[in-house]
Amino acid sequence: MKYFFKVFIIAFIGFTLVAGVGLYAYFSFFHTAEAEDNMEDRREELSKEEIENLPPFEKAIATSNRVNALLIGLEREGRSDTLIFASFDPDTKSVDMISIPRDTYYYVRGYDAADNRKLNAVYIRNLKDGHDVAANKTTDVVEEILGVPIDYYATISYDGVKNIVDSLGGVKIDVPQDMEYDHIYSNGKAEKKVLRKGTQTLDGAQAVGFLRFRKGYSNGDIGRVEAQQKFIKAAMKKALGFSLPKVATTAIKEVDTNMDILDITSNATKAIGMNMEDINTHVLPGEAESMTFDGWTLSYFVHDSEKIKELMKEIYDVKEESEENTNE
Repeated sequence: MKYFFKVFIIAFIGFTLVAGVGLYAYFSFFHTAEAEDNMEDRREELSKEEIENLPPFEKAIATSNRVNALLIGLEREGRSDTLIFASFDPDTKSVDMISIPRDTYYYVRGYDAADNRKLNAVYIRNLKDGHDVAANKTTDVVEEILGVPIDYYATISYDGVKNIVDSLGGVKIDVPQDMEYDHIYSNGKAEKKVLRKGTQTLDGAQAVGFLRFRKGYSNGDIGRVEAQQKFIKAAMKKALGFSLPKVATTAIKEVDTNMDILDITSNATKAIGMNMEDINTHVLPGEAESMTFDGWTLSYFVHDSEKIKELMKEIYDVKEESEENTNE
């Protein structure tokens, strides 16, 4: 029971770390019964004959045991600031994570303003209908971009990240450059702060500043994504060394998800044995591009649909017909 409790705590510590640690920890230890049921439902929608006649990629999706989830990090203003897709393969006990730039171009008719043409606007413009609707709409869009189903979402605010990192005792990270950021106090007042270049342990507020910093990278939003991925690994190392109930208690209060906690806890040890070497990180394929709408010029990240499909084929281990015939 003591070991189970430690596993549970570690998982929830990681789960709530916005840079993606959460989904790694969740998939490291949880392969839920609900996820199994959902995948069974998807398979039952098609007959065996229909599945056999599908193209290789669609067939791989229809027969896969993978569990997919989207982590959504939220700004105070209500926009999604961090989006990370994670796919757990229970057969190989591995996780593939794709960081999706917040500036990804996504246009919906009727939302013509320059800032509304970014993926991070999907959540806030649906928030009037409630958090669940906003999170589900965001998940639907990421499903459309990636071309694969997503079973779950999890959301957390930057205030939540601050609290979790503080409960961990901070996270050690190599800050690649001096970073000026706005520290927001509980009363809403903002103060300019600077993170100096070099290896250091960041407290919660500093970690939020590090994760949100985006203006000074030479490669724009991709530089920010790469920095967040560094934080993933650093935070996960710290989380794996903790077993404090205080951290778990904080984490549970900060995360919001459509996953069933009872299913999570009842299946908590199904993926034990996974480690840091089993996580693969990717960035959504594409490139930055400036565009002008209504007199406003903004930088967007234009995703590459063909390269995304190739990445998803790699993740799903899809072999084309010619390869299958060669191997027979």
